[in-house]
Amino acid sequence: MGSKKRETVEEKMAKGLVTLYADDLAAPKLLPSIWATTPSQTKKARHSVKGDGCTSKPSDCSEKVISDPTLGSSVEKKENGPSFCDPLKEEKFSISNSSPSTPEPDLNTMDQVNDVSTTPESESLQNGSPQAQDANIDPGHVANDREATFDLRTEWIGTSPFCTDQCVEMQLNGDLDKLILYREAIVRDIASSPYDPIFYLELSRCDCKLGFPDIGVASAHKSLLLVQAGLNIFAEIIPPNSWRINILKCLEIRLCRPSIEMINDELQYLHISTYRQLLHGLIGCAAYWDGLLVVKEALTLFPDDAELLEIRRLLNELFKERHNELTQQGATDDIVALTRTGKIFQKPYPWLDKRLNYRTPELLKQINKSLASSPCELKPTVFTQHTNGSDITEGDIDGSKNPQDLDIGPLGLFATRDIKEGEIILEDHTVTGISDVPSSALRHCDACHASLIIPFIHPSKIIRPNCCKGVAYCSQSCHDTAMKKYHPILCGKEWFWLYFAANRRSSNSKGPEDKWRPIMFLRIIAIIITDMKLQAEKTGQAPHPLQHDLLARMAANYPSADKLVPDVDHDWQYFENIVAPTRILISLGVDIFAAKGIGPEIVQTIYWRLENNSNMSTVSLPIQRHRNLQVSIVKPGDRNQNDTLKMTIVNLNPYYLFFNHSCEPNVNWHGAPPNPFVNIKWLKGLGNNMIKPGSSTVICMAANDIKKGEELKISYIGDPKCKNNEHGRQGRKYWLKKWFENGCGCALCEKERREEDNFGNEE
Repeated sequence: MGSKKRETVEEKMAKGLVTLYADDLAAPKLLPSIWATTPSQTKKARHSVKGDGCTSKPSDCSEKVISDPTLGSSVEKKENGPSFCDPLKEEKFSISNSSPSTPEPDLNTMDQVNDVSTTPESESLQNGSPQAQDANIDPGHVANDREATFDLRTEWIGTSPFCTDQCVEMQLNGDLDKLILYREAIVRDIASSPYDPIFYLELSRCDCKLGFPDIGVASAHKSLLLVQAGLNIFAEIIPPNSWRINILKCLEIRLCRPSIEMINDELQYLHISTYRQLLHGLIGCAAYWDGLLVVKEALTLFPDDAELLEIRRLLNELFKERHNELTQQGATDDIVALTRTGKIFQKPYPWLDKRLNYRTPELLKQINKSLASSPCELKPTVFTQHTNGSDITEGDIDGSKNPQDLDIGPLGLFATRDIKEGEIILEDHTVTGISDVPSSALRHCDACHASLIIPFIHPSKIIRPNCCKGVAYCSQSCHDTAMKKYHPILCGKEWFWLYFAANRRSSNSKGPEDKWRPIMFLRIIAIIITDMKLQAEKTGQAPHPLQHDLLARMAANYPSADKLVPDVDHDWQYFENIVAPTRILISLGVDIFAAKGIGPEIVQTIYWRLENNSNMSTVSLPIQRHRNLQVSIVKPGDRNQNDTLKMTIVNLNPYYLFFNHSCEPNVNWHGAPPNPFVNIKWLKGLGNNMIKPGSSTVICMAANDIKKGEELKISYIGDPKCKNNEHGRQGRKYWLKKWFENGCGCALCEKERREEDNFGNEE
């Protein structure tokens, strides 16, 4: 008899066989259960959605605890204490305090989480959700038969590749509404006591339970920052003095004026609990390398903690298995980057107002007004529906109805007249262009990114601001734009850490990975905060960041709501997605705990929009220094034999982003010249204008004759017919899956689809 094949840890996780929760403290199984399911299992489901990983909270090894299987938290059952209600049960539990000697709290003097179990809404939910009652389905049976018909609320199936089945069962069991109410209660308590780490810790557990571990990690990170500030531990940043003062005040209230020793005990308990929860969230995001770094940090502080040691063992096993699988698949060229990234699904966060993702008729009017001199206009490509189900018409789009309650759906650029082949359609300038070389290197214009190197500009033309020596500009116009839009809020602050950390994380990788996203976020959020302050001064109120003109025009690339498991996952890293944007906001003076409208789900939504609308290129320009503009930063390995500096440039151009894709495009485009040897025609813009080398400007021109009313389309994947594509047809189709399931609908994609269908029928 042959030996039984050993199951991998991830396969065991998918079957629920790896139990990481301490049912009995005598047996040192100290990790919480990781709810997981593999994409191959969940694709059987009829109603498809994006899934998300979640993990539950580890128990505190120092006390006898009662495991809460619904919230994943380990809590001590007490008659009195800070009342956290289990939203799925009638019993009340309290978060265990750090010391048994903690006095009984006075409930009249503390901020409490609302008891959602006693509200009319939650009482009506105790018998199960309406969906579960109407479906009349045995949840145990459905767990084995995903083909059962059920009206899933797909928006609440989260972002992790591991948790889809568990999220589905939560809905079938009627538990989702209770957990949503519980989350709302925690959010209310954070609003009333924003500097108490325990609420962020509990919110992290709740979001992981709901299937959104990426947001759970962000909340755990906030809790960690607060705890470290309370303990005077300075890690990545030196926190403002107000943090520690506010933390101590919150703990005094919650613990009913305890001694300093009791507060320190509470902070130590929260410290280790936060590390555990942070690690569970990282596992839910498949960020095993990041988890190994965090658990190493945690074990330097708590070297004997059995739970942390077990997490480290699991992370090592998961990381090695991923490395071995990638090696077997032949993915050795970029093995470092592939093994050091997490994976989540891109989807909207259901607790956010849907209108924050709307592109309104008013926005469409403003954009078309600015396009008046161009031979194109922006129009909806598909007429969608109102929220009440009625069809959207052109009469709605012209603004005759409430424009702010209307999402006009997908947009595209259309020719307003006949356009000749080779004619320039757009010369799209932007100040939202960044590269992996900081502006403080003085190699490019801080605003438009044009080269400041001889012979591309004469030194006398370079403009230096009076406020600092960290930036330079190619013209007075760029200088004035920067001073008005973003530079004052950045001036005098040190941003080298952002470039250094990003480059260090990808130094052994072929590609730029996602290191550009926090750098782009810095520029975007600086512009938005500056505008919000100006509008608040003028009108007394400021728009939501997602409704700022710069972001409102952009759309993320969310899968359709009928996909339980999206075809494409996305890279996610603890530094790029959580640590860096949090530190950026703090450096810009944003109170990340008390400020509204800039939470982690907002940051990640901004990331989704940037990822879907940015364009990337690589340029190599010769290194020649003027004596007054010495280069301060040249990364090792960036120089080549011709003494040139290679830079990766990422641009967010405000009009280019509206072009849709076709494998048979009628528009060609290019950005900065890739090297100094391109034809001068490359720099030709509208009229007699010449584009400066290195600039973030994008030039779009007709690839063939275009008729009035025809949609203008580009290729998102370079050469769409793969003549110069090293990955060939399959590589092109793989990249297209990010936007299209079965191709873009062009003649080439349709031909390939028919060939595949015929091949499948023959088999």
